[in-house]
Amino acid sequence: MIDIHKVDRLVFTPQVNIMAASRLHYMDYGVEGSLSNWCNENHLEDTVKNPDTALGRLFEAGLNGDVTDGDLIPELAGRFCYRAWLKGRVNEQYIGNILDQHHGSVLEHSHLSFAIGGVSRSLSHELVRHRHFNISQESQRYVQPTNLRCVVPPLFIDMGEEGLPYIDNLYHHFVKSTALALSMMRSLDKGASTLERKRVNESCRSVLPNCTETRLFWSGNMRSLRHFFALRGGEAADLEIRRLAVAVFNAAVEFAPNCFQDIEVRKVSDSTIPVLDVKGGSV
Repeated sequence: MIDIHKVDRLVFTPQVNIMAASRLHYMDYGVEGSLSNWCNENHLEDTVKNPDTALGRLFEAGLNGDVTDGDLIPELAGRFCYRAWLKGRVNEQYIGNILDQHHGSVLEHSHLSFAIGGVSRSLSHELVRHRHFNISQESQRYVQPTNLRCVVPPLFIDMGEEGLPYIDNLYHHFVKSTALALSMMRSLDKGASTLERKRVNESCRSVLPNCTETRLFWSGNMRSLRHFFALRGGEAADLEIRRLAVAVFNAAVEFAPNCFQDIEVRKVSDSTIPVLDVKGGSV
């Protein structure tokens, strides 16, 4: 049996990194238009300079870094609806009321983009069901099947010692499949054209198992993320995608803690993967 701790082609956890995030443009940095310019154009220059007003508090909190742009953008969008520039709640309370009222449209103005790795092709087939995300996926037609890795299902990890034979069998099945794909590639002549190489690669991927790792550039707004956490972070969700949902949540909550203030990470007895309890539901 293989020593799973010495096999670098086995993947046990997803990798999630924030690559891009929505930002408020507070001042004029040589670019046409900004929040400060908009305030001047709409005769709110005195309002935004007064920290006792809602608009002034929002501007000051953002510049001082007291509240993230990820949370301030939905508040700004909400205040646009009612021209509520003078009075109102602080950001955490404001977003909390949005969640209570299910006024989720304003959450769509705040976005995050993630680089995701360590997930299986099986999982990526589930992600395409979420219509409001933007997905760019590593191509198996252009990326040759060298140095591919095998994603271990969380159930086998939860089984402890009893899961080792299953991991061993999965790994050897994966090795055989990738070896077949590589042998198909090596059948190519050195002078093969680009199109011929594509044809072989697209045939190779037909023998690769669903546990093969894939990488994604994945973008969505705060409302879409809440929907994803509510559906994929629950106890009934597929374990691998729940594992990803928790990892994405841990990254996203740093960017917009108030947008996710009602979400609790809860441990469960039957798995090492916690559950996301979204109290406000999918707004």
